[in-house]
Amino acid sequence: MLSCLSLLVAIGWQGIYGPRNVEFRKKLVEKAASAQAELITVSTERKALEQRVSLLRPGTIDADMVDEIARRDLNLGGKHEIIAHLPQ
Repeated sequence: MLSCLSLLVAIGWQGIYGPRNVEFRKKLVEKAASAQAELITVSTERKALEQRVSLLRPGTIDADMVDEIARRDLNLGGKHEIIAHLPQ
């Protein structure tokens, strides 16, 4: 009887003050929630990038997309156009 009681006390003590206590579990749940939010953000960004890349695949090249990339990255424009870089 005494050994069972002491075993229950030891398990209870570990649950409150041990390295894997209740606070540790709360921190893990919070960390998982923030990781889930980050996953949603990254997934959204990935879908947007996949959409842009699909516009550049052979057979479906979007002329407006190519023009936008050329103007932005290569500073190409027409004779009478002025290119101004704005801070993002």
